[in-house]
Amino acid sequence: MMAFVIGLFIGFLIISPVIALVVAVGRLSQAREGAIAPRPVPRLRVVGLDGTY
Repeated sequence: MMAFVIGLFIGFLIISPVIALVVAVGRLSQAREGAIAPRPVPRLRVVGLDGTY
């Protein structure tokens, strides 16, 4: 049972970066086509709220 849990955990560690990469590439290609506007980084928005950059 423990080996199964460890195997699941390692599999998740390997698969999740791959899924994140695929999602990121998909969003980039959509943004390039103009389907969705690239969102500004929230940190930049927060810094710019009081007028100082």
